[in-house]
Amino acid sequence: MDKKTSKEKDEPAPEVEMSVDNLSQMVRLFSKMNATERYDPLNIILGCLSTAGYHRARVISLTPFDRVIGGMQHILEILCPVVLKKHAWQFQETAEPKTEKIRAIECVQILMALKKLDCPHPILLGHMLEEKYEIFAPVVDWCITQLHSAAIEHVNYEEYSRYFGMDYDSKEEAQKAFTLALRSPYLTFRKPSARMELFHPTIIRDVVANGSLVLNEYIHYAKTGQQIYPRWYSTDPANRQYAKEMTPEARRTMDSLLQIIDKMDIARIILDCDERLLAEADRFYESYHKHSELFDDYNMLQRRIDELPSANLDQMTKTFKNLNSRTDKVKGILAKEIAATNQKIQALNEKDDKGLSVKNCPAKKDEAEKLKLYCSGMTMRVADLSQKNKHLRDTFGKWKEFVMKLRAMPPVNKSKKPNPHGPEFPEIDNGIADKLTALNNEVGINSLEKLTSLPQTKARDDILLRDSYMAFTGDVILTLQDYYWKAKLMYDERREMCKYRDGLADHVKVLKERLQHSKQESPLIKDCHSSFNKMRHALETNEKVMAPVKTTVKQQSS
Repeated sequence: MDKKTSKEKDEPAPEVEMSVDNLSQMVRLFSKMNATERYDPLNIILGCLSTAGYHRARVISLTPFDRVIGGMQHILEILCPVVLKKHAWQFQETAEPKTEKIRAIECVQILMALKKLDCPHPILLGHMLEEKYEIFAPVVDWCITQLHSAAIEHVNYEEYSRYFGMDYDSKEEAQKAFTLALRSPYLTFRKPSARMELFHPTIIRDVVANGSLVLNEYIHYAKTGQQIYPRWYSTDPANRQYAKEMTPEARRTMDSLLQIIDKMDIARIILDCDERLLAEADRFYESYHKHSELFDDYNMLQRRIDELPSANLDQMTKTFKNLNSRTDKVKGILAKEIAATNQKIQALNEKDDKGLSVKNCPAKKDEAEKLKLYCSGMTMRVADLSQKNKHLRDTFGKWKEFVMKLRAMPPVNKSKKPNPHGPEFPEIDNGIADKLTALNNEVGINSLEKLTSLPQTKARDDILLRDSYMAFTGDVILTLQDYYWKAKLMYDERREMCKYRDGLADHVKVLKERLQHSKQESPLIKDCHSSFNKMRHALETNEKVMAPVKTTVKQQSS
């Protein structure tokens, strides 16, 4: 977003992008308001703390020390929860002046926290105890900037981010969970405090609350330290009780501020943002639902594939070659034994020295018959091994051919990845983040310019009105910034969800094809295993039978 040139050197740019320093910049605008005779360093610090969400700084009945030290401790406790091990932060608002010891303890904690956080601005215990607020100012501004930097970190949106990782039974349940997560308090208001009643700006999102109710709520808290909302007055005129106590000039200022607040219509804007963010949450839920269905399909397909037999080509090839080698070896031994047996039979058929042959010698005849039976058995064994080996080669060849055919097939066509800047990934609800940035500029810059343009008086009522309006403006900006970063987080989560969903869809496509191929491959693998087992059993049987023969062959060769 382009920035317009400032008219004056010290005048801030009228348009400010939503950034870490956005609210801090608005705080600095507050400190530059053209009324320095009324806004001394103390008032500037109190206004900055209030604008950053710590409204106890506006409570008139508290001492300046408690208002400043309480605000700094509140912010630093968020940034640095533990200063000393086993020692909690110590601070207590009191109506009576505190002792120097108690004041020193409360200040030392702040100094220790600033040291842990590497604060670049020097401040000493003596400065704090002597309440030299001109030295406090840059430290407070730095603390507020650090707070806003911490606010955009993902860990500080843990409650909100949890929505994106949970399963929901229905769309309505998801919407309810998201609404609660969306409206969870901003970081400044989230920290519970047992020592005081912190101001919660829920009233700014209530469409029933007009400008009079809103401004009187902020005024009432500054005067009493307590909230009225959501306890309502019976009629609107009764809400203007503080206006009756003001001077005519302050009442005119109040009327102008009420017009500004009513014209801003912040509650309607926040409601519109709620609806648009809910619409985006619905889109996320739909993507998440599709992702869940794909995940179930993926697991189901993987289980079905695991149930089918599988085999490794390299291992099966190794086993196939080993069985072939053993077969050739056994067949070789059997062939030698058959040849040797045939020689014995041939020798028996020839006449010996006495002129006797198989025909006229019963002993030779019996021996020849035994040798023939033995030779026939060896021949049948060779034929059986050859038959089983042929079947083995056929089944393994068919399976290997199928596997090689699968490997030669082109990969499954993956889903076309959507363009990150295309219609598949639109800006949050067609630019809700841009709208929030524009609203932030409107509230943070233009509304402050309207405030400074109003006639100023030195009356305390006028100061109270302007402080209350500044507190309201700060709460609006905090809320808009909170929505902005939540919108950005949602946008990132949805992009990631779409990426995972598309990736999972591709995996499901691959598994579907794998399942189809596994079904075709399954009977081939079964035949291979069956042939391997038969061949292995036949070889083991023949190797046991041929063990004595191998021994004889070795003896003869030696």
